[in-house]
Amino acid sequence: MEELSIGSACMTRILADAAGKAVNLQVLKINIRGIAFYQRLGFSIVDEDSTHVQMKKLPALTAPVLQ
Repeated sequence: MEELSIGSACMTRILADAAGKAVNLQVLKINIRGIAFYQRLGFSIVDEDSTHVQMKKLPALTAPVLQ
């Protein structure tokens, strides 16, 4: 089994705690590795300014419960 990096482990926990909610963050534009890291976790770039990109991960869709 592959071990998670510290960053991956932290983000996995944050995303688990935020289950059902959107998560927003911003990253310096020059941090290409950081942007790629968040994209691998499912974040998308939603906006940018002269120094930062804003990223968002939407909550996973769940199937409705049928009764």
